[in-house]
Amino acid sequence: MEAAWIAVLAAALGVFFAWGSAPFVVSRINPPDDPVRLILPPDWRVLGFALALTFGVTLLFGLLPALGVSAVKPLRALQGREAPRSRRVLMHALITAQVAFCFLAKLVLFTTRLLVATFEHLSHESVGFSAERLLTLDTFAQRAEPPALWLQVAGHLREIPGVERVALASWPLLDGNSVNSYISINEAPPMPRLAYFLRVSPGWIDTMKIMSMVGTFFRARRLPGRPS
Repeated sequence: MEAAWIAVLAAALGVFFAWGSAPFVVSRINPPDDPVRLILPPDWRVLGFALALTFGVTLLFGLLPALGVSAVKPLRALQGREAPRSRRVLMHALITAQVAFCFLAKLVLFTTRLLVATFEHLSHESVGFSAERLLTLDTFAQRAEPPALWLQVAGHLREIPGVERVALASWPLLDGNSVNSYISINEAPPMPRLAYFLRVSPGWIDTMKIMSMVGTFFRARRLPGRPS
């Protein structure tokens, strides 16, 4: 009964901890001005596994030792004539299993802490552009439109109160899209290394607040297919 009570209490605390751990992790990496909500509804398979594990631990560490102790005669044990070698082997096996479970639990806690620390470190890592007060507008057209139309759209967006800058790009940064090809300078043979391209409009670097280390500013030549 004592083992069952401890196992049920530990399982209840584990379910409560699992219920609130996901929102806690999200709150640690959330920016205060742009909250993110993570909804993890309870899964009956996970709860069923936790219940089965609770009963398994109760039987393993509670019932089996109790059955072993109940078979020992107190008088013969006090006289030193009781030598239950098989029971000692079972007890040592149970102790070994318990130590293994404790080590596994500490490993899970260490991995969880490492995951939280990694997310917290990545949330403060610079991505090369400023995401403050930045709004991405992803626009699709039913058919191919000329660049002049997108320039008109950008002009209308600049007239909206509160808008400071508007620039166009083929897709937003960190969107997962990429286009690569080879670079040829002054009609020379293409370089052997691939380079990734992103078609942007003039002023896009200033809008994204990207610091240019070397090179020159972009000039209006080719416009992207959609604003960003």
